[in-house]
Amino acid sequence: MSHFSDIKTEIKNQAALVKALERLGLKQVEVHTVPQTLQDFYKGQKQAHVIVRKEQTGIPSDIGFEKVNGFFVAHIDEYQYQGRPCYNKEWQGKLTAYYGCELAKAELRSKGLNFIEEIDEKNQEPRLRILI
Repeated sequence: MSHFSDIKTEIKNQAALVKALERLGLKQVEVHTVPQTLQDFYKGQKQAHVIVRKEQTGIPSDIGFEKVNGFFVAHIDEYQYQGRPCYNKEWQGKLTAYYGCELAKAELRSKGLNFIEEIDEKNQEPRLRILI
């Protein structure tokens, strides 16, 4: 039986979360001020503020991020998170890396600093070089 795993994150910034999801190839990200119901194979009852619908995920369930006490909790189908490579811990790690990069870029822009983003060849994660 399918159900959602609740994965606590350190993600606070909704705009950076959406950009990170888009960078991971999930282009149709929904953002809601009032949480909406996520759909899984068995019509689960989880709700989220940021949603990627199952039509885009390639799996039989939505992926959602619900804001709880200032942080986003990821709701991902347990089978996809633990049993298959789609949206597992490695994917969560990449999401976190892109989220951090998007936060840093926004901060650098706000301070008027120029930078170059590169992808680390070893771990395929983004890194920023500040131009002085």
